[in-house]
This record gives sequence, C-alpha cells and structure tokens, in this order.
Amino acid sequence: MDRRDFFKKSVQAGLLTGAAVAFLGFYGRYFAKTSRIIPAAYDLVAIKGGEPDVMFDEAIKLYGGMKTFVNKNQKVCLKPNIGWDVTPERGGNTNPKLVKRVIEHCFNAGAKEVYVADHTCDDWKRCYVNSGIEKVVKDSGAQMVPADTESYYQEISVSSGKVFEKS
Repeated sequence: MDRRDFFKKSVQAGLLTGAAVAFLGFYGRYFAKTSRIIPAAYDLVAIKGGEPDVMFDEAIKLYGGMKTFVNKNQKVCLKPNIGWDVTPERGGNTNPKLVKRVIEHCFNAGAKEVYVADHTCDDWKRCYVNSGIEKVVKDSGAQMVPADTESYYQEISVSSGKVFEKS
C-alpha cells in the first residue's frame, strides 16, 4: 500500500467512523462510550498563543477532560503527523511537546496502553527519531509502532456504517 492509498483509505475510514458516531449513535466494540455529551458550543476549540502542551491542556478542559474520550483500561492509538525526517524546529511534524501531553492525558484518564504510529513519507525510523517524537513517546511510557507495512492493517466491518460512492 503506498502513502496515497493509505491516506485515501484513512480518510474514508475517518468519514465512515465520524458518520457512524455522529449520526447513528454507534458506540460498539470499537469506540469508547463518552461519559457525557459535549455541548454543541464546543464542537471545535481553538486556543492560540502559547506552547502546544499548555494549549492542549486548556482545550481538553473545555471538552470535560480526556476521560470524555478514554475509558479506564482502554488501549489508545495516537496518530500524529510524523511524516517527515526533520527536527521539531522545522515544524514539519506534530510538535513532540503536544504528543507527550496527549499521552500523559490518556494515561491519566486510565488508558492501559498508548501506541503512537504514522505512515511516513520519509524513512519511518529516521522520522520517528529526528522528529523528537520517539523519545517523548518512550519517556512517557507509550510505545512507538511502525505503520509502514500493509500486514499491520486489517479490514473490519462497521455494521451501522455507510459506504460513500465517488460521484
């Protein structure tokens, strides 16, 4: 599977998942049940003018904390952008401070395990290391997972999902 196919299938899966969760109330085996409904006023939160980790703290508070999304003993997979073999100062990937803070919030919410993965454009080993993300993941007690091999993926059925056709 090349990066273009991976991205296309990921977007399609995201749309299907979003449609199922938002419109059909699908909270089956694959999704955590939320402890409360997020007020409509907070469908999107934008925090500006600070460090990524501090801005995340402020934003997640407005959603009721990470426990709104992560249940106790749940396995969580985070997919930041780690596509490029560049240092954090170049801004080509998700800021490592943000990745670290999201992991911390997941564990504090009760996550049993946290995995971090991305299907990179450049060599995944170099991207993970040079982005600074691999270090913060390991230091936080989470696990880095390579996402460069098709065998890591499996097809699942979403019984309430709808397949969208290209028009």
